[in-house]
Amino acid sequence: ASWAAVTDISQLLAAMVRLGLEDRFGGGVDEASRVQPPHPGLLNQLFMHARGGLFDRFTPASDVTNLCIAVAKLPATQQGSRLLLDMADKLGSDAGFSYAAKVAPRDVLRRLQAIVVAKGLGESGPIWRRLSADQQLRLCKNVAASLGHRCSELDSVALVGALQAFADLLQGLEEPSAWEMDLLDPLC
Repeated sequence: ASWAAVTDISQLLAAMVRLGLEDRFGGGVDEASRVQPPHPGLLNQLFMHARGGLFDRFTPASDVTNLCIAVAKLPATQQGSRLLLDMADKLGSDAGFSYAAKVAPRDVLRRLQAIVVAKGLGESGPIWRRLSADQQLRLCKNVAASLGHRCSELDSVALVGALQAFADLLQGLEEPSAWEMDLLDPLC
């Protein structure tokens, strides 16, 4: 079978979100109504294929962001959760700052917000809870530093959204001293 490019998948999923077609391409059987959507498993397959090109240098940044948002807004799938965890790993890695610095601040912020709000398949909580405390802290530090270098490109609403995403991620850390209060300095 011939697969579409990551850009095509991103545009399809973005259209699904805009058109409110979540119930048509569910991640599987809807447990509440026990009704199987017309295209079960398709969403999982689309995310699985998109993961392969997520960090390809030819994949437009806006398409990567749209994929992250689609994971957060569409029904939970295993591959969708993995896609966002891949993004969290990339942003939280040693090279995460340099990766994020090359992407428009609004895209970095929207990816972080998707990581914060998306729920995993069969989970009641957000998928970011799968990240260790160290991963959460590194993710926040890298994103804060990259946003701080270009914060003039963000409006006050976006900056408040960034602070809320950081607060959500950092709330699970047991020791407030581990937050290293200078984490948010680049945004101030």
